[in-house]
Amino acid sequence: MLYFNAAFAIGLLFGLIGIGYYLGARKGIEAPVINFFITLCGTVYFVFKMSAACSVSITLAAAGAGTGAAFFITCLLIQRAIGLGCLSSMWIALNLNFIPTTLFCVFFYQEAVSFWQAAGLVTGALCILVLANQHKDAKSTVLSNRAFSKWKSMAAYFILLIGLLLFNSMLGIVMKALSYAQDGENGSLWEKGSGLFLVLCYGTSALLTGVYVLLKFPFRQWFPAALFPGMLAATGSVAGVTLLAWFVSHKVSGALFFPVSGLVTLLVGSIAPVLFFGERINRFWIGGNILALASVIVFIF
Repeated sequence: MLYFNAAFAIGLLFGLIGIGYYLGARKGIEAPVINFFITLCGTVYFVFKMSAACSVSITLAAAGAGTGAAFFITCLLIQRAIGLGCLSSMWIALNLNFIPTTLFCVFFYQEAVSFWQAAGLVTGALCILVLANQHKDAKSTVLSNRAFSKWKSMAAYFILLIGLLLFNSMLGIVMKALSYAQDGENGSLWEKGSGLFLVLCYGTSALLTGVYVLLKFPFRQWFPAALFPGMLAATGSVAGVTLLAWFVSHKVSGALFFPVSGLVTLLVGSIAPVLFFGERINRFWIGGNILALASVIVFIF
């Protein structure tokens, strides 16, 4: 029950990230600006939290920097997805990240997966296909060109959603890999070096995002409007990752807590745009949410 409650809390906290992105989008604030707040706050927090006895290795450094770069790419893809489709579609795709993470745990570390969990993975894949229909069609006055543009746009949006899914899964995948990798006789790399990993993860993303934002946008133009949504998203990210790190350190099965936290985050991020941001409900929204919820619920059982 403790693990379930903690996974539920992680889902709620990560849901704040989506709300922060939504609030920023309504004010015309691009996703990299919100990500800059997230990663800068995360860097400061984990620097102060890092133990002086933290292990240092090339593997940890590469893992942290690589995951930070994946963070940065994810925020660029989020900005692109916001421009091409519905907010809820983007968020659902992001939070089906338990699929790649679980597959990684199964194939590389032989974590058990039941028939129903396999069915959940398939349902999640179908969900992405349905959500791809929520793209914004390219305009064309010629009927044949319009049909071609529709399929072309849908294919491009589908690839974008898959990209979001994969890059957003990197944190969970790398954390699980480090928890299994042994640091000699001193325990796992995660147990001895999680502090360094998180500092480099957030720090690398903060550096890349900061350069991008400061070169592209005048400081006075974005900072005041982005402060609240940015800090809201940062709170959800830092607190959620802190709890997630606790989960990983206790070596709880990834097939258990990733789906639970993903379900809660998915619900928060999918329903919020409809309730608070005026996003319209259509058959693809309904179908995507049903498949996403079925995927996670079936996976849990």
